[in-house]
Amino acid sequence: MKAQCVTRTAALVIAAIAVARCLVTVLSEVWFDVDPLLDSTAPVGLSPSMLILFDMALVAAALVGFVARAMEGKGASLWISGLWVLPIIFGVMIWMTRGAHHAQVIMPWVAGVTAAAALVHFCCDAGTRRLVLAVLVSGVVALGFQAYVQWAWTIPETAAWFDAHRDEALALIGLEPGSIAAAVYERRLVEGGATGWFTSANLLGGMMAALTVLWSALVLDAARRKSSAWVGGVACVGAMLAAAVVGITESLTALLVLIIGLLLLVLYARRLMSLSSAKWLAIGLPILAAAAPILVLWTASPDTSISGVRSLVIRGQYVEGAAGVVADAPLQGSGPGRFQDAWLGARPVGAPEEIVSSHSMLFDWVAQLGVSAFGWVILVGLLAWCVGRRLEHPVSESTLSPMWTVAGSVITGFVVIALASVGIIGEWPHLHETERLVRIFGLLSVPVMALTAAVCLRGELARIGVVVAVVVLLLQAQVDMAVWQSATVVWTLAVVGASASISVRGRGRTTWLACAIALFCLVLIGRAWMHQSDIDEARKHAAMMLIAASGDAAGDSNSLARSQAAQRLLDSWETTRDPRLALVAGNQYLLAAWEAGPEDSAAISSLSAARMSGEWASQDGAVEGLWLQLRALDGLSSLREDPKDQERAMSVSAELTKADPTNPMAWVMRARVAAVSGHHEIETSAWQRALRLDDAQVIDPLQRMPIEIRKEGEAAINAHEHD
Repeated sequence: MKAQCVTRTAALVIAAIAVARCLVTVLSEVWFDVDPLLDSTAPVGLSPSMLILFDMALVAAALVGFVARAMEGKGASLWISGLWVLPIIFGVMIWMTRGAHHAQVIMPWVAGVTAAAALVHFCCDAGTRRLVLAVLVSGVVALGFQAYVQWAWTIPETAAWFDAHRDEALALIGLEPGSIAAAVYERRLVEGGATGWFTSANLLGGMMAALTVLWSALVLDAARRKSSAWVGGVACVGAMLAAAVVGITESLTALLVLIIGLLLLVLYARRLMSLSSAKWLAIGLPILAAAAPILVLWTASPDTSISGVRSLVIRGQYVEGAAGVVADAPLQGSGPGRFQDAWLGARPVGAPEEIVSSHSMLFDWVAQLGVSAFGWVILVGLLAWCVGRRLEHPVSESTLSPMWTVAGSVITGFVVIALASVGIIGEWPHLHETERLVRIFGLLSVPVMALTAAVCLRGELARIGVVVAVVVLLLQAQVDMAVWQSATVVWTLAVVGASASISVRGRGRTTWLACAIALFCLVLIGRAWMHQSDIDEARKHAAMMLIAASGDAAGDSNSLARSQAAQRLLDSWETTRDPRLALVAGNQYLLAAWEAGPEDSAAISSLSAARMSGEWASQDGAVEGLWLQLRALDGLSSLREDPKDQERAMSVSAELTKADPTNPMAWVMRARVAAVSGHHEIETSAWQRALRLDDAQVIDPLQRMPIEIRKEGEAAINAHEHD
């Protein structure tokens, strides 16, 4: 009994951490998300290293739970253990040798798969499963309130701020006003939907679609069981709020999976479909969703004027490029964190975006981890099958004392509040009074929703809701989930693991193997945390230097502060060899040169340092480092007459077109550099290639080259043809 209490507590802690990760703002680029010299304040949110601490606590809870099971003599599934650890071992063996910063991207995956593998063992009894699922769905009101605040206030205010500071804001993120990238950035900023605490509206919409289905099932179950009015009313609030959020995200994918989910819920609830088909749908629909973009590409001349078709065509290009990445490195993949640079070299002609993820769980894993990723793919498929089988072979309900129901739901709910408050503390001074009230009521709703779900999660309708919600989550994960940068990956995999039901036979020694795997994962995440902490500290220290100098409006002072901050970042790069530090340093050097002015000798020094920073980053495969070098060399050539600058620019531009061959602007840069160097044949050829690639950009008109650049290219071609 004591061991069961430990494993149940460990399962609840895992669920609480998974929910808390969805309720905090995360800074992907610590302290430089917003340039300190622009607003003189530090950006708010959790640092990446703090989020990794959440993952460490999750894996530690899994380790404690497995130790308790082993001491009790309960076995663990060897199949699940093997599928869980296989990609991790191969990923570490291949990519830790190339730098810890590559392996760091894999940490959310490790935490998510660990959560799934642990919960599928810890939730064998129906009582624990009910409590864990109740906690996992308890954040619906908090997410809904946050989405409403963004939709009603934050997004309009951000758009107004951008309109008032357009040139400065674009310059500080390295975008040229009037360029393609600037136009796309402005469109996403102004027209963006609510995202909650996630990186995109699609992620929030997909999660809320699953919660809409599940809470709707709980409402039906409460009505059938004639539960108290407050239970049914609270469940109804959760369902309606989740559905409303799907609407304000304006995500077509989320709306589609919501319709599919509600349709399946009705069909199963009214017994218009056999419950035995659930296990086939749980596997078949996600596979079909992953293949859907490819099927659209095979369709003869799809009508891309239709928004949904256009989205599928774009995602088909994502998958086609990911297939190219797999073809280039089928055994080891591109490596975690290297997908964007690898995809640029493999993306098809006409693909308009530079993505960091294939937006598909399946293709992300295979493209970045190679053949070993099929371990996780098979594991998720196995768990999905087990989730579906629960309708055909329901597990008998175990007794769960009222004390466990109340105490487990409420205490774990407040654990979620405590963890989420870590991120809110930094945001608090920057929030309006309305936003503060929304945060308070949203977080206080977590234990209430957890208790309500724990009361309702019993009976056939509740089981149907859980199964359909898992199907919706896996559907969304195959078509619109940027796995490596998403907080939802841990939550999604935790829901899948907790919903599955397996029968584990064997002695405790098999569980000691699971303990060893969990310990290995804990050590791996701990190493990633130490590495990321060094990076976060370097960026924080450099940004504080800028903030300290921001009170002086003099350009020379700002230029010196930027140069000193950049050097601080490069000092850290020398020990971590993380190309992200070199890129941030290089951009600060560029801004330092711009603020120093063309007549200041410090401008040449800053531009030279920016070029070197870009070269160091590009040596690690970062395509952005090549762009950084070219911008720096362009500035140097205008300040001094050094033939070596032109030679370097020609060499770098050739590397850029090789690394990003289907980008029209890469060839434009190649043509301009060739024109300055007097290589007119290369200039003409580059312009011709740029115009052909631009003509192929039919998916998104906003991605076409500005008319001025096209005229420049056509004039250059005509001039050299008449020579």
